[in-house]
Amino acid sequence: MMASAAFLIVYAAVNAAHLRVLHETGAKRTIVLASLLACLVMFVLLMIYIIDNAPAASWVTLLATLVAAFAIETVYRKRTGRHSERLADLPAGPPPAAATARRG
Repeated sequence: MMASAAFLIVYAAVNAAHLRVLHETGAKRTIVLASLLACLVMFVLLMIYIIDNAPAASWVTLLATLVAAFAIETVYRKRTGRHSERLADLPAGPPPAAATARRG
């Protein structure tokens, strides 16, 4: 069950990141959003199942690991000066031609 929870978290993160590059991949926003929502809903349902059916140590460990991962990421970003852009702040259209030429 823990591996399933980890998979759902990672896949939800991949879907969230995909929202940032939709203009590069050509994917449909509704499909990516549906996939993200499905992962999050399945994670919540799995957590409910784990809490109801597994020993307390299982779900406490999972939640502690999740909290620790976000805490470590926060500290890392503060120490290195890295930051995430909000999705609302990203450009809506395709990347500028010069940026596309450099990648290509």
